[in-house]
Amino acid sequence: MKNLTIIAAIGKNGELGNNNELIWKIPEDMKFFKENTIGKYIVMGKNTLKSLPGLLLNRKHIVLTRKSAELDSEVIVFHNKEDLLNYIKSLDEEEVMVIGGAQIYSLLIEYADKMLLTEIDATSE
Repeated sequence: MKNLTIIAAIGKNGELGNNNELIWKIPEDMKFFKENTIGKYIVMGKNTLKSLPGLLLNRKHIVLTRKSAELDSEVIVFHNKEDLLNYIKSLDEEEVMVIGGAQIYSLLIEYADKMLLTEIDATSE
């Protein structure tokens, strides 16, 4: 999909997060994330949404979850990958950013045509 982008920070061993938290909070990477997601749709799992301090300003939140969930009315919820992919296709050229967690990355990586990775020269151990 030409409008689907994965954005992530990964460690030397491929770490993305730990217990639904960011491993590293690097100001330059946080700025990079904000600059690249502002004004866009962001796709995540329910746990990733819950790990945020709140809804991120100036972004449209999409959650992919198998279970029903009580979420903010501004959050767009999908319960299966096919419906989500059809919705993303319907957005035409509008860029959609996949922000995690690991299961969501695994489900959508094959559909992304771009990845924005920050490689961290460290491990989580």
